Amino acid sequence: MGKEDYPQDEGRRRSSSFYEKIKSTAYGGREMDFDLLAAAEGRPLNYGSMVHASAHARITGECGDTVQFWVKIDEGRVRKASFVSDGCEASLICCSTAAHMAEDRLLEEIENISTDNILDAAPLIPAEHRHCASLAADTIRQAITEYHALPAKGSLKQRLRQCFHLPEIRKQEHESTDSPLEE
Repeated sequence: MGKEDYPQDEGRRRSSSFYEKIKSTAYGGREMDFDLLAAAEGRPLNYGSMVHASAHARITGECGDTVQFWVKIDEGRVRKASFVSDGCEASLICCSTAAHMAEDRLLEEIENISTDNILDAAPLIPAEHRHCASLAADTIRQAITEYHALPAKGSLKQRLRQCFHLPEIRKQEHESTDSPLEE
């Protein structure tokens, strides 16, 4: 397959040396997920911030790349994950892979996600960019940690009381010691 066999969007950045490395290894005996490969073309899956996320994490790696993950959690599962990264194409691919892997998984599974899990699921990442998978794994795990650190949401009544700083109203107890139960 040549370059002309891959769909190209108007105005999109095309073909870097990194993309060429990945594309040239695509048929080297390893099955490729071409949706994830689209990240190398500048169209990463799950890219963008998330409104009404359950949790968020942001980490800047030693290489200077900053990665942010948002997760929407429902019934103990990550229902949706998204990310933003100012890093290189390898960073985008690793983050896209991590977000894709996280969706519809239990929180405990995400807490155990590793660099190797991401590298195994992602298109081939050059050795000099493998730290990007570590940054993606650390950031998505941090988002789950942040979720666990959030205070539990109480009832609507409790949240309104907290929001408007209202005192809790309790029923007054009878001060009488003459109770028929006490004998």
